[in-house]
Amino acid sequence: MRRLIATGCVVIAMLAAIVTLPLAWVASNIADEDGYVAFTSPMGSDPELQKAFAEYLTDYFVREQGLPSAVQPTAAKVLAGAAANTANAPGFTKAWEQSQRSSHRLMFGPKANQDRLAVDLGPLADFVVDHAASGLPVALPKPGKIVLQVNNESQREAIDQIQATNHRSQVGWIVVAAAAALSLLFAKRRSTGLAWLGAGALGVAALLKAATSYGVPNILDKTPSPSGFARTLQKLLADRAADSLSQWLVWLTIAGIAAIVAGVLLRVSSGKS
Repeated sequence: MRRLIATGCVVIAMLAAIVTLPLAWVASNIADEDGYVAFTSPMGSDPELQKAFAEYLTDYFVREQGLPSAVQPTAAKVLAGAAANTANAPGFTKAWEQSQRSSHRLMFGPKANQDRLAVDLGPLADFVVDHAASGLPVALPKPGKIVLQVNNESQREAIDQIQATNHRSQVGWIVVAAAAALSLLFAKRRSTGLAWLGAGALGVAALLKAATSYGVPNILDKTPSPSGFARTLQKLLADRAADSLSQWLVWLTIAGIAAIVAGVLLRVSSGKS
């Protein structure tokens, strides 16, 4: 009976961890503003994203801002060059992070008014305009805000769920810890219980790795996007999320292996005494 209860507690701990670990990742990297800025910061140096941004910004000013047709070719060339070259200019990283912070507030802030994933390109556009001003035959106004929808479908419910991840992950970790403690309490041998918990951690890491590797790309392929830049950003966000979560899974794997080794050593030492 004790073995059955201990085994059941290990299973409960595994199931709770499968749900809780992704929730905790979302709470840390998406729901939290500073976490989101830190999570998206490395993406600003991606050449593919920089190219897509340059093309989008050029089209925005040339077509949507109504520049005179006589200066459109020159403006397009100067803007494209400026947008492509600003990635290495001092202040670009700060402008990118300001863009991500503003984007997060559009979706999750107190005055959020977006029902889907969106990005505010205004800080980046202002930065490019400052660098391109000297090469243009006409003055360009700073847009202040350029809100680009990253997907076409409303995700208000999903955004609300993301905002609740911090509380839910805290509850989840309590369940994981309680189930793990009970499994050790009811195990006939603490060493065996510890080893089983370690094996459970490895199982959780493997399942989540498989879900991340195969599930996310399939979801991404079925998610429509309104522009080339939005599609590029969507893909980079998915890749960045997969890499970041994989780092968490590496630490979970290390913890699982450590628990198994500790269980084996405990069993060996107890057998010798």
